[in-house]
Order: sequence, then structure tokens, then C-alpha cells
Amino acid sequence: MTGMTKLELTWIGKDRETKLESRILLEERDISYYANFRASDRDLFDNRMIFGDNLLALKALEQEFAGKIKCIYIDPPYNTGSAFEHYDDGLEHSKWLGLMRDRLTCLRNLLADDGLIFVQIDDNEMAYLTLLMDEIFHRSNRVNTIVVKMSEVSGVKMAHTDKRLPKLKEYILVYKKKENPVLTPDSIPLEKWNDEYKTVLLNWEKDDFERLDRLIQKETVTQEDVAACNELLNKSRLQSMSAYFRENGVPAADQVQWKFDNAWRIIQAVGSSSVLKLAKEQPPIDQPVAGLRSSTGILYLYNTEFDRSARQPRVQVLFAQHNLFRNPGDLWMDIKTTGGVGQEGGVLFPNGKKPEKLLQRIIGMCTREGDWVLDSFAGSGTTGAVAHKMGRRWIMIELGEHCHTHVIPRMKQVIDGTDQGGISKAVQWKGGGGYRYYRLAPSMLEKDKFGQ
Repeated sequence: MTGMTKLELTWIGKDRETKLESRILLEERDISYYANFRASDRDLFDNRMIFGDNLLALKALEQEFAGKIKCIYIDPPYNTGSAFEHYDDGLEHSKWLGLMRDRLTCLRNLLADDGLIFVQIDDNEMAYLTLLMDEIFHRSNRVNTIVVKMSEVSGVKMAHTDKRLPKLKEYILVYKKKENPVLTPDSIPLEKWNDEYKTVLLNWEKDDFERLDRLIQKETVTQEDVAACNELLNKSRLQSMSAYFRENGVPAADQVQWKFDNAWRIIQAVGSSSVLKLAKEQPPIDQPVAGLRSSTGILYLYNTEFDRSARQPRVQVLFAQHNLFRNPGDLWMDIKTTGGVGQEGGVLFPNGKKPEKLLQRIIGMCTREGDWVLDSFAGSGTTGAVAHKMGRRWIMIELGEHCHTHVIPRMKQVIDGTDQGGISKAVQWKGGGGYRYYRLAPSMLEKDKFGQ
């Protein structure tokens, strides 16, 4: 069909091309900062702290870093009316969209082909930003829209709900550049026991589970593996958990904790319930259990009542120990975003600071040690602090004076090892490394007496 136009978001001034002056970055070595000791051979000293307009700085970075940034995280102004002068609604939205369009275009140039960009935003511009990023990165490169719980259903602001429902969440838009990403988020612990795991292996020690687990994890299956698996399982007996608690006098108040502590010997059998009869209240089954491993590493059980000549095993065994954690998915409600977050990094940054745990999950799921991480709206410096502690190289850009009052003091504490808040203890952070401080070089364009 001829004459068709592409689907796109339009706004006032979109067709105006932003002309950027080529600027260079000048290092100020007296502000650059390095640890006075080497903590390990993995210390990184070529991180970049840039003070200046982030659009000009991003353009200046392209010559050295085009296609090299593995992870970009930005937390831009949410366009709530406080970030800009007050225009009429349509013009203010247009100003924000133009600002974001220019910066996202530069960020895409810096992103590695196998990299990811994460943009955190709230309801005010999320829908518009999604369309804008679809246009710049292409809709087919949209990876996820993550919802993050940012507030609790309590406090003064939650008490006044007559006009609209209180805001509890924000969004993180995730886009790739070209290649399909490999996302490996840390699993999070289950908050509630899965009652499908209700059978206890008797005559079973934790060493037996660990040995069996090593057999299951092997890539190549041998007859010796199957024999070893059978040897371990044949020594065990099965008993329903309720019968075990009753016979061993485990108090009801202690039963949940007991389950988590003994998850290595608690199983569920997925398949025909008539084969193992595990659901019945009964004494320990006086029959050995035989095991078989498939080529995919799945463990199966047979009992002596089952016809072993069958081609396919009917019961698959799942250990609770392997299922005490889950993938966080795209709904993140487990990260604490209130309370002690305001004290992280030793700097106060009301209504804007993101928790280090949030950045740890983002950076950890798509980068390795030594990869480059970039944040062009540095804010309080959380991205750089977390990247530094995780052994990633980082670039932060900030125009506001809090670059000097918040970000630099925070990073000095990280480098000195005196910042033991946030994720420091979890990653056993002791300090080390450093950064180079840059300013944008002055404009080379001549101006007349009127500044034109």
C-alpha cells in the first residue's frame, strides 16, 4: 500500500534537528581520585566522572566508547513539573520528549551490540517514553517492562486516597541494541514454603544429597552415574511429612523453619500418585526406592511395585532444596526501597535516590567484571557506587552541583572502603580503585556581545 506513514509519536518541535557542537573532555587531575592502596589485582582506575551537560558529554564519548557500553541505566527527570520551567502541558511534554530523544539517540550509539539499556520512569511519561524508545531502539528490541515496588501502603500520603489510588510502583523499560541478551538475575528466596513438597527421605544425610546433586549436575551420563544414583536412593525410605512431625514430636511453631532447614531431604514426586502413594498418612514405607537419571539431568524414582520394563518413568522427583529460590521475573517487590535507603552512601538525596540492591540486580544480570556501565543522570551516584563495588568499570555524568556535593564524596568513601552500607557487606567490599574526573572543554564558537 502506497502513501502509508510509519507509526510514531509526534510532538511540538520534533522535526527540529539538534545541532551539537563537538566538544572534548578535559581531565582535572587534582579532582581525580584513587585509593592509596591496591586492594586486589582486579582494582579498576579508569572509571570516568564527568561534570557537564550530559548531551554534550555523551557526544564527546562517542569517539572512544561507541559500541562499548555493556549496560546503561538512567533515572531521568520524571517530568512532574519540577524538572523544567512551567510551560503549558503540551509544550512541557514536548520539551521533555525532545530532551530524551536526543540523549537516547546518543546512548544507543554508545551501547554495545549485546548490551542493554534500562530506563526507570513513573506513570507521568511511561507510555510516551515506551513509544519513543520503540522508535529509537525499534519495537522488536523491547526486552521487558519491569515493575518495581517503590512505596509501602502506609504513611501520610497513603491516607488521602479520595481522588486517585496512591502510587506504589515505577517502571524500568529494558531494550537491547541488536543481539539477544543473556539475562542471569540472582534468584530470590521464597517467602512461603511450597506445600507440594511434603515427603521426607529417611536414612538420608546432607552428604548424600550433595553427592546426588553432583551426579545430577554432570553433563554426561554414564552407567556408573546411574548405579551411584540408585545406591544413594536405595538406602532411603519415604515418609509423609505430617507423619514425620507426629512421630518425632516437631512442634507446630517450629515446622516451617524445619522445612527450610531440611529442604535437602524433602521431595515431591510429580506423576501418578498411585505409584508411590505418598499422600497417605502412614508409617515409613518399607520398600527401597530406585533411581534413574535421564540425559537431561532429571531424577526419577521407581518403587518395587512399578513395572521397570516401562519405557518412560512415571514419577519425577523434585528436591525442595533446588526450589527454595525463584526468578524475580518482571515484578520486583522484594527490594527494599524505603527506610534505610536514604542513608546509603552517606549522602542525603530526598525523593531521588535508588537503592543499591536495585542497581546490583540490574548490573549483575547482564554484565561481567570489567564491563562498562554508564549513567548519564548520575543523581546521588548510586550506579557508580554499585558498579565499583561489583568490579565493573563505570562512567557517570552529572550537570548539577551535587556532582561535587554528593557524588564525589560518596565515591571517595567507596574507594577508601569506609562505605560499608548498601551492598558492601554482601559483596565483601574493602575499597580500592579510583576514577578520573573530567569537565567539558569550553565552547570553541565565537559569540557576539549579545551572547549569540
